[in-house]
Amino acid sequence: MQAQYNKLYNSKIQTLRIDKEGTLCKFPILQLHQNNQLIFSFDYLTHEYNRFTYKVEHCDYNWQVTSDLFESEYLVSAGNEDIIDDYQQSLNTSLQYTHYQLKLPNPDLKILLSGNYKLSIFVEEDNNEPKLLAETFFYVVEPLVSIKARPTTNTDVDWNDKHQQLDLEISTNNLQIRDLSEEIKVIVLQNNRWDCAVFSPKPTTVTNNRLLWEHCKELIFPAGNEYRKFEMLSTHYPGYRIDKIRWIPPYYHAALYQDSPRKNYIYDEDQNGLSVIRSENGYDPNTEAEYVMMHYYLESEYLENCSVYIDGLWNTEGFTPKTEMTYNFESKTYEKSILQKMGYYNYQYVAVNNRNSLLESNLLEGNFFQTENEYTILVYYQKKGERYDQLIGYYNFSYRPK
Repeated sequence: MQAQYNKLYNSKIQTLRIDKEGTLCKFPILQLHQNNQLIFSFDYLTHEYNRFTYKVEHCDYNWQVTSDLFESEYLVSAGNEDIIDDYQQSLNTSLQYTHYQLKLPNPDLKILLSGNYKLSIFVEEDNNEPKLLAETFFYVVEPLVSIKARPTTNTDVDWNDKHQQLDLEISTNNLQIRDLSEEIKVIVLQNNRWDCAVFSPKPTTVTNNRLLWEHCKELIFPAGNEYRKFEMLSTHYPGYRIDKIRWIPPYYHAALYQDSPRKNYIYDEDQNGLSVIRSENGYDPNTEAEYVMMHYYLESEYLENCSVYIDGLWNTEGFTPKTEMTYNFESKTYEKSILQKMGYYNYQYVAVNNRNSLLESNLLEGNFFQTENEYTILVYYQKKGERYDQLIGYYNFSYRPK
């Protein structure tokens, strides 16, 4: 699953995000041949100038670079070197940083094919040699199929208890497909999380132009729980769910109120893992929001053979040491400190079994059928004889049981 997570190769890079102009972007996808853009941004923890360049590559369904395609087949590029030249230094912040931004497509780069794409960012060293700084991923869809989904809490393993199940229908319309079950690939995500994604579930019914998944056990998801949340907008007073703030050079430090494992479901409106960068003072939070060392505390018994992580859509690198919590046996508390930019954050605690790397979703947050979840369906197509995987379907919806 690491192929779908961002990869950062320098500790100076922070808050790597993909957004859309004027909207909250939960899934980084563009529609082919439409007037839409994705905004890639990150902070580099210095005011010194650095020359950043970028490269865009087409990937297959499994996120391997499509070696059978020439770059000219999927991109129109104005030159051999694409520079990230939109940047601003932070203003009146205790930790200095420079905010960089890149929009795709742009006048220098057009995208010609649908599919998965990798964006690599490079920084030039003193010897003028580019060094890989980060890799991030996005999608381009050309909608050619119709997708229907029917969620239910009356699943094949329980009824109104711990799970939610999807029935799917994909109509291929006028596509000339010889073998639906071989040429069509499907991915289903819950809350845009790749750690519990379902790859290529086997359809229960295949007709001339339609694929059906009915009572498919592969499409049963743990229902989970609503995300926890906090808001940090100022260093002068605590925000929502913030216990206290202190200045300990070189950072401000903010301690969250202590959490505990959830035993019951209580509805609380969330954004399914989303984060929003913002601050109370200042015009532009991209350059005026402070970086704060956030301290998380989870009172819990020690979980044998499990690692505990803090997770949300802002955690773009997956389950790594950056978000892994440490157990304090004296206080019987899991603890973690993470440098984060001011704003609104959804988060949850995830236990991963060290023996088999499976999620133990019921241990810390619980599974409750009432949970509002967001589901995303991706449909890929590689016609026999073709050299790349097309992304021909994208469907996203929220489900809250009544």
